[in-house]
Amino acid sequence: MPYVIAHSASGVAGLQSALMAGLGVACLNTSAVPMGAEICRPAFPLPPLPDVEFSLLPARAGEAHLVGAVREMLASKLGG
Repeated sequence: MPYVIAHSASGVAGLQSALMAGLGVACLNTSAVPMGAEICRPAFPLPPLPDVEFSLLPARAGEAHLVGAVREMLASKLGG
């Protein structure tokens, strides 16, 4: 099927804005689908997605204090 890439977004907010402007389709997790977006159900069942694993990298020499603080916050939220 022919297509044209009209917009490429590096973040969820940009992708949501493009979708709401009618620039195309996207694959988003349920929590990221913007209010008012039309959800297209597949014509055939898709396979279930596998489980994912997140890892936090250890502190690096000379990293910004903010980076360490964010790592600690993520570790506490993710149970690490």
